[in-house]
Amino acid sequence: LREHPQAVLAGFEVVTQSIIRFVESLAGTGVAGIYYAAQWADPLHLNREEYSRFGKAFDLRILEAAGGHWFNMLHAHGLGVYLDMFSDYPVQAVNWHDREAGPSLAEAAAILPQALSGGLDRWTVHRGTPDDVRREAADALEQTGGRRLILSTGCVTMTNSPLSNLRAVVR
Repeated sequence: LREHPQAVLAGFEVVTQSIIRFVESLAGTGVAGIYYAAQWADPLHLNREEYSRFGKAFDLRILEAAGGHWFNMLHAHGLGVYLDMFSDYPVQAVNWHDREAGPSLAEAAAILPQALSGGLDRWTVHRGTPDDVRREAADALEQTGGRRLILSTGCVTMTNSPLSNLRAVVR
């Protein structure tokens, strides 16, 4: 990426066009929208300028192609993501590792205009107790006042998480 940026950009263009064609093929199918994961928007991988050039420019084109759907969600994957870089993304909700790396839901509410998706640590849901899950859910509601919140984990929920913990999320 840093040694051969033009080659990388050419490759990203091919991938972006393919994804755009896929997104456009969803028109008329009844899907609500797409779940789009953006990666490497963090200091461990790229600086802000690099992510703008090698990530955001392509992300926005894909998300604009999905704009005809009523609900598109962005997952900003990674630790210490540049969450403010996603404030102008055309999505209805943003999900990130809020419990693992921050910023908190309360901090993000001041940064992002979209709905916030998070509040639960995936490891609490996977390894904790129903009471642990309820405590995190209550804290998420307190941080947001219950507004603009989709209560979820900050990343994947393991499929073998205890059913009692999953039930605690919906109660």
